[in-house]
This record gives sequence, structure tokens and C-alpha cells, in this order.
Amino acid sequence: MKSFSVKYTILLVSLFGLLAWLSAGCVTPRSVGANPSTGIVGAVDSTNAADAKSGSGGAQATQPSIPQPEASASDGKAIAASSSEASGGKGEQSTPAAKPVGQTPAVPKDGASTAKQAASSQGPSTTTDKSAQAGTPGKAAKPAKGKAASTISPADAAYVSKNLATISTGVLDNGIPVIIKRNSANRVFSIKVVLKGHTAFTPLEKAGIEGITLAAMTRGSAKYSYDNLQALQYATSSSIGGSSGSYDLTSFDLVTLDKYFDTLFDAYADCFLHPGFDGKQFDQVLRSWKIDYQKMMSDPYSRATTKLHAAEFASLPYAADFHGTEASLSSITLADVRAYYADFFAPERMSIVAVGDFEPSSLLAKLNASFGKMAKKGIALPPPPKLVVKGNVIFEEFPASEGLAYLRGDFSLPPLGSADSTALKLGFSMLDDLLFEYVRIRHGACYSVWSQTFDARAPYGTIGIFKTKVPEDVKKYVDEAVDALASGKCIAAGNRENGSIVPIADSIDFYKAKFINGFFSAQETNASIGGQIAASDYIFGDYSYYLKTAERIDAVSPEDIERAVNKYLKNAPIEWIVLGEKDMLDKVDRSQFLQ
Repeated sequence: MKSFSVKYTILLVSLFGLLAWLSAGCVTPRSVGANPSTGIVGAVDSTNAADAKSGSGGAQATQPSIPQPEASASDGKAIAASSSEASGGKGEQSTPAAKPVGQTPAVPKDGASTAKQAASSQGPSTTTDKSAQAGTPGKAAKPAKGKAASTISPADAAYVSKNLATISTGVLDNGIPVIIKRNSANRVFSIKVVLKGHTAFTPLEKAGIEGITLAAMTRGSAKYSYDNLQALQYATSSSIGGSSGSYDLTSFDLVTLDKYFDTLFDAYADCFLHPGFDGKQFDQVLRSWKIDYQKMMSDPYSRATTKLHAAEFASLPYAADFHGTEASLSSITLADVRAYYADFFAPERMSIVAVGDFEPSSLLAKLNASFGKMAKKGIALPPPPKLVVKGNVIFEEFPASEGLAYLRGDFSLPPLGSADSTALKLGFSMLDDLLFEYVRIRHGACYSVWSQTFDARAPYGTIGIFKTKVPEDVKKYVDEAVDALASGKCIAAGNRENGSIVPIADSIDFYKAKFINGFFSAQETNASIGGQIAASDYIFGDYSYYLKTAERIDAVSPEDIERAVNKYLKNAPIEWIVLGEKDMLDKVDRSQFLQ
């Protein structure tokens, strides 16, 4: 009996340990939401959807994001990511696939919402001007100065004000801007070195090289062997890793507890500033990327997304797929990685975001003594690209789809930060429910369907249809849902199961609350908040942009949604792909996708 009790005690302890490990972010299922280990929430689009299509509708259209990884069995790096600032609480349906990199041992989870952090954080005072980001090289961090708000409710104003008071900025001696959000609600320290521009600096024939470089950097440095790094991270429940799942940004991240910060920072900085680039470790990284690529291209929806983007982004700086390609992954060498690091890991591309209970001036001094010593390389950041979508449809034969077809349509979105952009984000939360109602419930035409927006510097949106047996009919069912929203209709608040269609005005408050709740849910960790700050800073040009999400959503009217949906979706060109077996594709009328 004693032996029996001991066995089950050990089993229970093991299960609780596993749950703690999962909640810490070491293993992340293929789902939308921030990954505690890197916290990058992202304007990243996906390829991998296979594990996520629960048939419950799509992920909500959302706000500033950078990629966040999902752990992979291959090398501890992630292969799926979110594209949202807020997921609307629906889980992964569009599966934006990130390519996070590096080992991700268990990571402490701080678990505090931004609202709670704002109430309890101590930090410098602030003003309503953003000029402080210029800072004084190598000096103590200055209070942050966010852009002034327009009309704003007292509750929204209080939230923004409290959070701005916890943010300070500075600039290192070599010009690297630093943004520090002080949070005394927990003991987790998160630092993110952000590299701007990503695929704009990637040669097409070397697609994926920046992510591979970041992965190789986690596997040894001048002072720390790979085994040393792994042991150190495991012993302290910390994480040193990277993410490359965005066309616009990559990052190199540290998440640790305050008491381990000095030790972990030394290893983290050495990995970035003095990477070992060991040949055997590089071979392991490259092998892992090749395996992930093969898995991605074996998944029908992932393959469809990859093929669509190859055509859609051919003339953009996004042409070099951050996952890599079969050709690029076969050609990238260790010499290429060393050369890419030497040429493109430069202060001109970098910013640093820190979230935790830091003393700003002390942290700035530590950063200046390390990252501030990097030499400039004369690199200029690329201007924002412009995506021009032309109505088209691609038919992709894929015999392995097993009697099912997969569809995706991409379209351009209005300028980021515009009233139409915000209206579409809220509108797509409604469109998700309408698509589910019309395409799945009324017509039984697919397993899952969703819509999503992506806050890339060239913003775009998508409609995805996952597993359909009637590709020849599904487009007209999608049109029924879009027509409903474009005519000012949506699902009745809280009654998706009943499928009641009502004027947008009757349900808009419900959808606003749902969206804003999703926004706050995406801020569970210091690392995820850091990701939102980084995306806001580079993609939107204002590091405090994410704080004003509730304000912008509250300002949207039913007329705003109707106008934006008609202009940017119903009456706009869409680039489609239909993937499936040949006999299924032969039934599809090309003209219906070009209307």
C-alpha cells in the first residue's frame, strides 16, 4: 500500500510540474496568444493551421502585433504565431505561423494584466509629447512622452495615463533607442532586442537566414558553450531565444526572474554580441529548420498560404519567406550566417524594450556598457512597403489533401492607425461570427472559417476556409456573410448559436467589450507587453499606440464598419488560392473569385 501511495504521489507531482511548465510558456500549443517565453505578439501571418481548426469560428481581427512562437519538438523553436493584439478569446483559427528560434526552457509566468500593472507600478512621470524618445546618449532614461489622445473616456484616459507614467526612454551611445516599462506587480524581467526591417534585408535566395542566424546565436557564445547555456536556463527557469515570425521585425529575447537577471544578462548579451557560430550547432539548427519546412509544406493550409504569399508578395520586401524555402534552406551555409550577422546586425536596425521592475538608469547603464558598444554599419531602414492586391485566383493541385480543399483570400487594408483600419478590426470580429453562421452552420460547407487582419507595415487581411468538400460553392457562402456585414448586419449579441441577424447598432457594444477583453487577455506577461510596445514603436511609429486600443475601439460607429467593409472588402480585389485534388479544382468556376 505504501508503494502504491508513493507511486501516485510521484505521478501527481509530475503532473503538477508539467502543468506549471506548460503555463510558464515552455511548450505552447498551436494557438493564438502570447507566448510567455518571448511574448512577441505579432503582425505575423501564418502557414500552419492543421492543429487549430476546432470548427468554432475564427480568430478575431486585432491590433499591433509581432510574432509569438509556439514550441516545436524539433529544436525548441516555435512554428506558429499570432497576428493580433487581441484574439477576442476564440483561440487559434488563422494560425499565423511564426519561426521563433532557440531553446526555450521553462519560463516564469508573471500573470499580471496591464491594468493591474498600471495600478501598482512605480515609474517616472510623463507628458503628452513623444520627443523624449530621442534621449541623451548613454544617460539615464527619460520619462516617456506618448502622443496626446483625442476624445477619450475618463476610464480610458486613466488607463493610458497610469501606464505612460511607468514608461521611460533613453538612447545608447551608438544611437540604439531603449524603452523601459516599469512593472512592480511581479518579479519577472523581460528584455527584447528588436531588429527592424527583417525580410527587407534578406536576399531571396537566402530566405530565412535572419531567423537561422538568431537560432544559431542561442547555441553558444564566446564565453558560454551550448551545454552551459542550457544548464543555466534550466537551473534558473529562464529563457534566451529569438523570434523571426514577422516580415517586419525579429527579436532576441531574455525572460528571467529578478534574482537571476545579472547572471542571465551576461549570457544573453554574450550570445548576441559574441555568438560562437559553432559548425555542429549550426548543422543542428539548419536540420531543424528543414524539418519544420517539410512539415509546413505537408500541411494543406500551410502550403496554400505559402504559395499565395509567394505570388502576392513577389514585388515587395516581403518576398523572402521568413520560414525559408526549399532552395534557400539547401543553400545557406555557416559562412553565410556569419556574413549576414556581420553585415546586418547593426545599431541602426535595433531598439531595446524592457518590461519589469527595473531601475531605469541602472538598466540603461548596463545596456550602454554592452549593446551600446556595437559599431554602426551605415544601414538605412526601408520605407513602409505598399501592397497592391490584384483580383486573381490560383489553383494549386495537392493530391495529399484527401478529398478536401483549402481556400484563402488576401486583400489590402487601409493605412495603419486610420479610422477605417480600426473599424475593420472591430468589423472582422463580427465577420468571424457571420462567416461561421453562413458557411458552416447554414450550409455545412466547411470545418472552419475565419477572417483576420495583419498589422504589417504593408497591412493586409485574410479570409480562410479550412477543410471543405465543396470548393465550387463555398465562395458564394462567404459572399453571403460579407454582404450581411456590408449592409449593416451582424449576429445578435451573445446569440451566435441561434444565428439571429440584427443591425450592427444592436450588438456593437457587445463586440467592443469582447475585443477589448481580448486585448487585455493578450497582456498576461511582461514579455507579451514588451512585444506590443516593440510593434507599436516600429510598425505604428508610437510606442504607446497599443495603450489606446480601447479608446480607438470605443470611437467606432456602425456606419464606420459598414463603410470600411464596403470599401476594403466587398468592393475590393482579393487574391485567392484554392488548394486540393485535381478533380475538386476542376469543379471550381474561376470567374466567381474575380467578381
